[in-house]
Amino acid sequence: MSKLKYLAKKIGYIINYFYYFRASIIKNTFPCKLLGEKLNIFEGDSLILFKILGKKENYSIPLSRLLDSKQLIEGFHPLEATKLGSLAFKDTILKLPKDEIKNEFNKVKHIMLGFAPAYLNTMLEDKEAFDMPKEIYSYLNSAVTSNLYPYKLVGGKLAPNKDNTIIVYTIFGKRDGHEKLLQDIIENSNLLAKFHPAEAIKLGFIYAGENFLAFNKDAI
Repeated sequence: MSKLKYLAKKIGYIINYFYYFRASIIKNTFPCKLLGEKLNIFEGDSLILFKILGKKENYSIPLSRLLDSKQLIEGFHPLEATKLGSLAFKDTILKLPKDEIKNEFNKVKHIMLGFAPAYLNTMLEDKEAFDMPKEIYSYLNSAVTSNLYPYKLVGGKLAPNKDNTIIVYTIFGKRDGHEKLLQDIIENSNLLAKFHPAEAIKLGFIYAGENFLAFNKDAI
């Protein structure tokens, strides 16, 4: 029986490896193109402007509502998703009183890095973010359905200097964890593009927060 379990695990690892290996060579498709952002005077947060490739119209949506839709997030390239994460930090944490910014940011960072997995699952709900024709959502789904990502975010830990975060991730589905400074990931566009857009949003959020705290040590 133990041999059968061992064999089953081996087969599982092989299947997983080939899935992630295919993800490393396939060219992903991202139908959503970020155009910019502006202040939403009605709701007080950023209004995200974007285009859906193949459609004439430009679309806009409050950032807070966009982040509620995993379906829509998946339409953005991971590099653009990183920018959305940075904007999310500015729209949420930076609006807090100065004496609350550091603690609240650290709480959110720990959640994003998986230290509270039960709660993490509720952060991204598969909602329709705004009123769009059903065929648009169908188009988004069909455009990203074959997208694959070789890197998987596992968690994070503080770097020895405690000013940076070390990101822990897997490659090609291997169990061995890889570690790299968050800053090094953000500055390497080829590496960053290998993460799922929803994970790239988390990396962008954390990076923006750590940069802010580093430059405002005396004020916070």
